[in-house]
Amino acid sequence: PRHPFPFSVNMSDNNAAAAPSRAPTTQWPESTPLDGEQMIISISCGNTHLHWATHHGAAEDFNPMIFWRTPHLSAQDTSTPDLLAVLSRNLPEAAHDFIFGGSEATIEAFDKHAATREVTHISVYCVSTNRGQAAALEQLFMSIPSRFYVMQGDDFFKRAEGRYDTMG
Repeated sequence: PRHPFPFSVNMSDNNAAAAPSRAPTTQWPESTPLDGEQMIISISCGNTHLHWATHHGAAEDFNPMIFWRTPHLSAQDTSTPDLLAVLSRNLPEAAHDFIFGGSEATIEAFDKHAATREVTHISVYCVSTNRGQAAALEQLFMSIPSRFYVMQGDDFFKRAEGRYDTMG
């Protein structure tokens, strides 16, 4: 199986209230999900909620599987020592089971279930102009082996097509 790799790339942060993110922004083709990934997660940070989705891997053209919505993460969510519990309670059963194998959310359960997959980590793609929520999500997903990317506006629309920097 392929093994996870941590990221430690720093991004500049224009929002002083938000924690700085270490997550790399997407760079193509390096950010493309790896061959053999069975599921990826996408998260869009809306004004009041997080909009999540799981997607099939490349073999099924990344078609969406499940959509769900949760409130924004709070400072309390990211200050707890048990980030796995916070991650778990924000996941529906099918996503939880894919990540933790139907067991309690522990790193041991993750490792045991990941060993059954060709690609052992989870790829997460975050779309957000809210740096605080992106940093909080990154913190949650860094509690398990993952590739966490913050997508850029140019991944969807170029400036010439009418995109502006705070388009969320």
